[in-house]
Amino acid sequence: RCTGGTAVPYIHKEDLVARIQTLCDAANLFFLGAGLSLEFAPEMKTLEACADFVRLDIALLNLLLNAANHSYEGGTVRIALSRRGDHALLAVSDSGCGMDADQVQNAFSPLALGEDGTAPAGYGLGLGVVKRILQLHGGTVALSSTLGVGTTVSLSLPLRQELEPPLPPPSGEFRAIPPSPYLENRFS
Repeated sequence: RCTGGTAVPYIHKEDLVARIQTLCDAANLFFLGAGLSLEFAPEMKTLEACADFVRLDIALLNLLLNAANHSYEGGTVRIALSRRGDHALLAVSDSGCGMDADQVQNAFSPLALGEDGTAPAGYGLGLGVVKRILQLHGGTVALSSTLGVGTTVSLSLPLRQELEPPLPPPSGEFRAIPPSPYLENRFS
């Protein structure tokens, strides 16, 4: 939703476990085609959260694509979900090529690419987008990586946000507008 040229998050309640499972089910075909496996391991069966789930989907898809792009065939990408107090903790880990200390330090910068200035199927924006989405929710993102071993991106998301106020009921009377004679004659 846009208000005055600024995108406003649409916060609503939803089961975070079910939402992530649905996203994983949709992404699994891509992972299988790439010779990778995708595992989702929540600590609980349900976890109600208030969030802008469309934006969270974008963040998670960015993380999954990064993990897939930097993993070796036969590798595994794991998503762990737990609860600590009033926060959901989400970790996306891969068994890919990993990053050195300089790459980790610059990973959230726009256009941060690989050592040779390239990134497979990307533009170096993904982690910056993820960080911004988490900031919009009052959350945090952290990155740990070991060159040649893999990378883990950890998200901390507050479970309670201010819910969107319901839209006001429409005012006035709605009525059908008869078609213009021009259109009526064209399609009869």
